[in-house]
Amino acid sequence: GFEVVAEAVALESKMKDADLVITGEGSLDRQTLEGKTPAGVSRLARKLGKPVFAIVGRATADRDVREIFDGIYPNTRPGMSHEENMKRAAELLRENARELAETFGVGL
Repeated sequence: GFEVVAEAVALESKMKDADLVITGEGSLDRQTLEGKTPAGVSRLARKLGKPVFAIVGRATADRDVREIFDGIYPNTRPGMSHEENMKRAAELLRENARELAETFGVGL
C-alpha cells in the first residue's frame, strides 16, 4: 500500500525539505482513515512536523477525517450542481491552489 510506494519514491526524504505538504483525493471520507493515500501522506507529514493540506473533490463533515489535515479545500461550491462542479473542475482546482498559496503568502 502507501508505505511501499512512499519508500519506493523516497517520499519521506523529499518531505523533509518541504515547507508544507499538499495531497489530493476524489472523496475525502471515512474510508480515508482506512488506508487511502491521503491518510498516509498526512501521517508522514505529521511525523516530520509539516503542515498538511488536502485538495479534494468532496469532503465529509466527519471530524475524525477532517482533523488529520491542517486544511481541506473541497473542489465543489455550495449551490452548484454536481455536473457544474465537474465541468468547472480545473477552474475550481486553480482557485483552491491559489487560496492555499495565499494562505502561505505565495502568489500564483
